[in-house]
Amino acid sequence: SSGINAEYGYFKQINLRRMSSLARLGLPESKVAETQKNTQLTGVLEGFLASADKRGVVVDGVTGKLMYGLGTKMKKQDNMGQILDLILEKKVTSDTQLTAALEFVKANPVNPDQSRLEEACGVGV
Repeated sequence: SSGINAEYGYFKQINLRRMSSLARLGLPESKVAETQKNTQLTGVLEGFLASADKRGVVVDGVTGKLMYGLGTKMKKQDNMGQILDLILEKKVTSDTQLTAALEFVKANPVNPDQSRLEEACGVGV
């Protein structure tokens, strides 16, 4: 029985660690708990946070919300990195820009041109 308790404690620890990493996105605790049930989405979001950390980007509320939006709205991950870059570089800073970026990539799925993508979602406007 002590083995089961130790194992439960280990998984609880992992779960709490994942919750605290997802909480960095600025999501309410209930949304974090709900998101964790989707392991694929959780993995994608943790990857986004790792990318932000690697680049030294501080994930504020806006960036976290956009990262969450990207992870939940973009089903094919082919060009996800291109849009994530724009979010982390603070070139995409609104839901409207994110939606435009997602629509552009959906319409141009094979090697979307970066300058046209930026133009389509209003970077620098």
